[in-house]
Amino acid sequence: MLLMALNTDMARQDLARLGRQHVKTGHIGYRWNKTAADMPILPELTEELRHFPADRVPFVPQDKSDTSYTVASLHNWFRGRFATAGVRGPHHSLRKAGARRRAHAGATEWEIVSSPAHSDTTQAAVDTKKAKGVRLVDSDLAKLNAGNLSNLSMMSREVV
Repeated sequence: MLLMALNTDMARQDLARLGRQHVKTGHIGYRWNKTAADMPILPELTEELRHFPADRVPFVPQDKSDTSYTVASLHNWFRGRFATAGVRGPHHSLRKAGARRRAHAGATEWEIVSSPAHSDTTQAAVDTKKAKGVRLVDSDLAKLNAGNLSNLSMMSREVV
């Protein structure tokens, strides 16, 4: 269920209803409130979905039954799992993590908000700015490493 939340970026109310009927040839086709969405299924989620029984309608059934979670009970399930793992944060933390992961992969603000349930680019702008800074530092250090240049060797060259 955690991979489902992380890889679909769905709000709880949508995740609670998601089922095999929404999977169409490598995509999840779903209607979020007034917006229809068709998103590709990422490879790690494809692998996870192989473990779900073919006859299970909701992907996330409550207590090993065929009944979907309610929004409130799914929230409590996530909260319990986070507490057991010693991690702070609700289900929404997974959605934020997904957006940050896309930002670090180079997604633009508009690419990030194109996934379901995002209404504007405010938070995406913060995520992409932070990710750009991390990528620039990584790129800079990679250039230093590629030239076998350490700060000490550069300082000794400048002193001489």
